[in-house]
Amino acid sequence: MGSLARNSKRRTPARSVRPSSKSRSRPARRSSPSNHADQALLTGVRLRLETVMACIVIVAAALRAQNADNDLDAALVLQRCVCDPLAVQIQALESALPGGRVS
Repeated sequence: MGSLARNSKRRTPARSVRPSSKSRSRPARRSSPSNHADQALLTGVRLRLETVMACIVIVAAALRAQNADNDLDAALVLQRCVCDPLAVQIQALESALPGGRVS
């Protein structure tokens, strides 16, 4: 017991703690094929949503041009209840895709 610290109850001396030679930082994340597939899927969805929104804008403009009583209301409903939420979703998709908007 002569080699142990004065108030220690250990039977053997503590092991020395050396820093690990292994790097603790995580390796850079590589794009997997599934990430590319997800990106392609989201890009396709965004393009389809933009096409739908363009069609709705055309129909709303045609309804306004007819200038009938209910047509103006229908055009406003299409614009506010369909186009505006679609635009929000398209912006969300663009921000989720790497590099933002891809045309």
